[in-house]
Amino acid sequence: MRGLTLLLFALTWTATTVPLTALAQEAQAQSTASSNIPSNAATNRIISAGASITEIIYALGAQQQLVATDVTSHKWHNGTLPNVGYHRQLTTEGLLALTPTTLIASQEAGPDTTLQLLRQADVEVTVLHPGNQIDDLKMRIEQVAQQTGHTSQATRLMAKIDNLASQLQRQQPALQQQQKVVFILLRDGSPLSLAGSNTPVDTIIELMGATNPAAAQIDSYKPASSEALLTMAPDVILVSQRSLQQIGGVEALLTAHPMLAVTPAGQKQRIFSIEGTSLIGELGISSLHEAQRLHNLVYGD
Repeated sequence: MRGLTLLLFALTWTATTVPLTALAQEAQAQSTASSNIPSNAATNRIISAGASITEIIYALGAQQQLVATDVTSHKWHNGTLPNVGYHRQLTTEGLLALTPTTLIASQEAGPDTTLQLLRQADVEVTVLHPGNQIDDLKMRIEQVAQQTGHTSQATRLMAKIDNLASQLQRQQPALQQQQKVVFILLRDGSPLSLAGSNTPVDTIIELMGATNPAAAQIDSYKPASSEALLTMAPDVILVSQRSLQQIGGVEALLTAHPMLAVTPAGQKQRIFSIEGTSLIGELGISSLHEAQRLHNLVYGD
């Protein structure tokens, strides 16, 4: 699984700046009154280990407390903060050199020896609640808000998330009208892999009003046989934005992988890209915006 996660990051991350989500833009533009922030938060020196965590920090307007992020978080600050490497491969020396007070990390972060040594060095290590459902995301927002002293901002942010989730729910087509959608992980020289259950993209597919036939058969990311893919008969295929650009577009993808061309999605060239950071780690705020965008692409006139 670690190899696939590293590969997924390599296929989806890009050094170009990607615009912040609407929710994060609005929160970043708002000033955070000092009267709403505990005095101890003003001395926070936070390292964020995970793109979706950094996204929450920016959406809460707490980015001034950041002293560094992991490499998957590049898009939020465009290289203006130090990079501590990949969140699964953190080094004690690299983190302590930045004199942090706190590391906020996902359950994927590690190795465990690094986290233990940080605690021994009196760095507070906060491992956020896991999960790829909206309630899990809201719990992570609450945790980050408590850590940064932005609880009132969290209340407003979660209300906006609830509104977006309600909008997505209202747009859900009837079950018999839902499109079958799969996400394919492209790897040079290796078989294609499908995203199953317990992945952010599986939740994105559900939120956009579609079904993921791979979720009933596999967990996480697993290689896909031609027979399995043909049996699933996806109406839509999703690939990471970076992967689609690297291979040269939809026609080049179908040429490189002829079995995709005989699926309903391939025959109609209903192959869409998905923004990479919404696939890394766990469900994030941007994942909901990707679900809305993809819903419009798949079901729009």
